[in-house]
Amino acid sequence: MDIHGLLRLAVERKASDLYLKVQAVPTLRIDGVLTLIEGEPMLTTQDTLNAFESITTQKQRERFYNELELDFARSGIIITLG
Repeated sequence: MDIHGLLRLAVERKASDLYLKVQAVPTLRIDGVLTLIEGEPMLTTQDTLNAFESITTQKQRERFYNELELDFARSGIIITLG
């Protein structure tokens, strides 16, 4: 999985949110509608961990591990992990 490619796709499709969850296909929220990203496989634990570590700061990671949830913005896209 290429998190930066998914973020570019989200911007291209004018998505407001990108959802990443283990054992789920990456999903975009476009005009309020959740849309699976076609051609993307279900995410593995390692996929989500790699994506998480590549786009978050140490402080964000600590918050996630304490709260088991994290919402943040990147390139104008809201990313929900949890």
